[in-house]
Amino acid sequence: MHVRAFEALGGVPQVLVPDNLKAAVTARPRGRLPVLNPAYAALADHYGTVIEPARPNHPKDKPLAELSVKLVHRALTAILRRRSFFSLRELNEAVKEVVEKLNSRRFTLVPAQSRASLFELIDRPALLPLPETSFQYEAMQVGLPVVYGQGAHRLRRRVAETLSKCTEIEETVRGRVKMARDRSKMGMLLSTIALEHFTAMMAEMHARHRDLFDETPAGVEQLWRWHAMEETEHKAVAYDVFLEVTKDWSPWKRYLIRCRTMALVTLMFTRNISRYAARLLEADGYTPEAALKAVKRFVWGNPGIFRRGWKTYLAWYRPGFHPWDQDDREQFADWKAEFDAAVA
Repeated sequence: MHVRAFEALGGVPQVLVPDNLKAAVTARPRGRLPVLNPAYAALADHYGTVIEPARPNHPKDKPLAELSVKLVHRALTAILRRRSFFSLRELNEAVKEVVEKLNSRRFTLVPAQSRASLFELIDRPALLPLPETSFQYEAMQVGLPVVYGQGAHRLRRRVAETLSKCTEIEETVRGRVKMARDRSKMGMLLSTIALEHFTAMMAEMHARHRDLFDETPAGVEQLWRWHAMEETEHKAVAYDVFLEVTKDWSPWKRYLIRCRTMALVTLMFTRNISRYAARLLEADGYTPEAALKAVKRFVWGNPGIFRRGWKTYLAWYRPGFHPWDQDDREQFADWKAEFDAAVA
């Protein structure tokens, strides 16, 4: 239905506000963003739009839509109630004709305008362009033909559960990023420099402790190595911006604020990463308690991806700290040579 609506409009609305029906929203935790059906979230990604479901029992979240539905329903009932149709195509053609007449009807208070003219004047310029290809719901069917049986059903259910967890995490992260951006530009910059220190620390740790890749699939290992080099190359960019925009601050004020920011980011980042990873393990059949326990053991125990980087982490709290005080680019020389040879 959405695909046909977008094609009829000739574009895609920037925000969709559907009802909170189960087919669209799989969960709506209190105080958190709604979790969209994986197929519905994939449709939004395909068309580059944002889905903001209306809250349950809050019709005023989309009052214009409610009113428009009522007007169209009344018009269709009044005009077509005495007609008989012998095919769905015939009915659709009649409905299309009535809707076009309704949209072209001039307003009583503003005779120069109609719904169709206002759409061309206001709405159409704001629509996003249609992608080259339409969204194919079949692509969400795990790439399998539609077969019946317990095995195929369990497989589709497992994939759907995993996609649901991923969608939930993505929506939560988007919400947190939006909150940080809405707060202030300085708040966003402070959060960025603290998180860049974390990512640079993890990159350095993977370069120094190659055993972390012992059980990693080859493709994932390459992705990690490339990302580690990329994070290291730009680890000081945001920090240099911070130094420039705070050049009129006293060194003591700059030190206190960045230390306070790192303490807060440390608490939030380690907690959130652990929770996100645990949610993914739940899709693999772990109980919530077992999943969180396994993640904590991995990040703090063995292999301890957070524990191993404590020296680099604590360097942040040293007065006069700069990311390039520790230059780890030589650690990545063999990785860089390998990637350079691959693209040569």
